[in-house]
Amino acid sequence: MRKIFAEIDSDNSGFIDVKELKSLSAKLGGKAMDDSEVEEVMKDLDMNKDHKISFDEFKTWWLSGKQGLSLWMRRLLGYKLSTVKFLDSMSENIKSVVEESKADSTGDDLITNSVRLNLNKFDEAGMMLNARLTFLSPQLKEELNRIRGVHSFGSQDNVLFEFKAAVKDISADEAVKQVEKLLSTLPASMKGWFHVCNDGGLVSLGINSPIARLTGVEAVDPLLDIVTGEIKVDQCVDFNVRFATSPEEILESGEPLIMCLLKGFAIDAKVHLWKKLSDIVMKVLETGELPQDILPFIGGLSPLLLLKMNAHLDLEIDEKMKESI
Repeated sequence: MRKIFAEIDSDNSGFIDVKELKSLSAKLGGKAMDDSEVEEVMKDLDMNKDHKISFDEFKTWWLSGKQGLSLWMRRLLGYKLSTVKFLDSMSENIKSVVEESKADSTGDDLITNSVRLNLNKFDEAGMMLNARLTFLSPQLKEELNRIRGVHSFGSQDNVLFEFKAAVKDISADEAVKQVEKLLSTLPASMKGWFHVCNDGGLVSLGINSPIARLTGVEAVDPLLDIVTGEIKVDQCVDFNVRFATSPEEILESGEPLIMCLLKGFAIDAKVHLWKKLSDIVMKVLETGELPQDILPFIGGLSPLLLLKMNAHLDLEIDEKMKESI
């Protein structure tokens, strides 16, 4: 009961207000309740008519057998009850697998799946990009705190990105000045999103994106804390992208960008996952508590969780095909 109340009370004020009811109904039904529908819900719960719902009012209504249940309250509570039940089930299964893994850990707890795609093989790369997407990893919070410190982004809950580059022919400080000059041309509303600096001889561009965390992600934070706090495994996806053409060729050739890229590129992706994730998935499936709308997502991930994959694909585009493109 208290968990469901806390889920609806998104600002942790101790009360459920009209705004929170409208926000939650929008998540469920695609549109927010109108004023008459909010009034209907308030009649169910707001006993002292102060236009907000306290936990005591919610508790009294709940223990009375949830009489006078409106259509919207049936939808809201049905959703919240299934969510809390699912998260409780997940928590217990994750804790169980975590405890088992501590006992039989061999120090080799990652399984790596790799995919390689080559277009028009080449020997020497003119341009290369390395990227790492980190998730469910003890390193993640440390890295986010490091980025916030280097770029003075503060502690707001936006999505952060950082790009680093080594430069040739000029110093990192000179490159930083050039990037700062470029960023100064951005609209005033966007300037706070970016910060560039010299970080150990590399040009570091930080982006404090205006993209907020996905709605509802905070509900699974306890599950994420269990994994990241107890399992010392750095799960991530490593990308390496190499291009046959160089930045100078792109700028000087006058050819369309697509033609420059079709000279050849290679993409290597490696997905490093905790071996025990498959155990968690199987335990959750066995409980039968998995919501129907999550099943397709789990089905899509299951090959990565249950199998070890290595895929390699070579493609070639000849001159005639390039002309057609």
